[in-house]
Amino acid sequence: MAVAFTNYTKNSLLDWWFRGQTFTVPATQYWRLYTANPAWDTGSGGTELAGGTGYTTGGNDCTAATFWEVASQGANGGYRLTNTGTTGGTDVTWTASADWSAITGVALWDSNSGGNMLAGGSWAADPGNGDTVRISSGAIDLDLDVSAKAGLTSWVVQQFLLKLGNLTPGTPPANQYVALYTVAPDIKDGSGGTEVSLSSTAYSRTQLTPIATAWDAAASQAMDNSAQIDWATATASWGDVVASAVVDTASGAPTHYHAVDAFSAVTMDNGDDFYIAAGAFDLAFTDVV
Repeated sequence: MAVAFTNYTKNSLLDWWFRGQTFTVPATQYWRLYTANPAWDTGSGGTELAGGTGYTTGGNDCTAATFWEVASQGANGGYRLTNTGTTGGTDVTWTASADWSAITGVALWDSNSGGNMLAGGSWAADPGNGDTVRISSGAIDLDLDVSAKAGLTSWVVQQFLLKLGNLTPGTPPANQYVALYTVAPDIKDGSGGTEVSLSSTAYSRTQLTPIATAWDAAASQAMDNSAQIDWATATASWGDVVASAVVDTASGAPTHYHAVDAFSAVTMDNGDDFYIAAGAFDLAFTDVV
């Protein structure tokens, strides 16, 4: 069963990683069952299964760190979060004590009262009296895709899944720099690129500071640079600039590539200026459902 992040989760993850904002994912999470599905992107609406007869409104709890596991690469070089494998793959179960209305969907929440929907998707079940309703080990797949022309690398996507699963993600970059390339690095892992020469051209990576305001607050599952990103005037030819990337070091090999943006070639000669206009560097990621 494939589920997808809500907008709340996507926006919170982007703000956490790139803007240094706090995003607390609870150790205990709750699966709620629905007889009429909510809007999976906003988490609004829908009808939860009525309480009683073996079901308690607000959902059945699971311990995130023993429920989830990040598996190997999934679709298009992205990653998958699944409830199976070496972490134990704990089942979540209910037993109907009367005939239930038909189940049409399931959603993961951060609380059993109010709270925020983290992810959800359609699921069909029609339990009768005495039947067991089970989210079995291996039943849930959450895939994130990194195939877009401009967006996050697979390493960052993996950290997002680790964050949701309370599985010890990496630390968001306290320092962020934008590098320019004459050969675009791979969107998935940053490999294969050729950066503009760092010697005798006045080129250097541009630091984004402070990061809390360098990016717009995430909305509609995406964020952009909030102000123009500038480089010093070229003192020699830079060649044809075809891509930029967010990295975590001022020079040398980055520890990680965080995002890559490829664009039409811009020829940079001696005396030329290069900038990325406000709103032109897009950060986004996509569920595969």
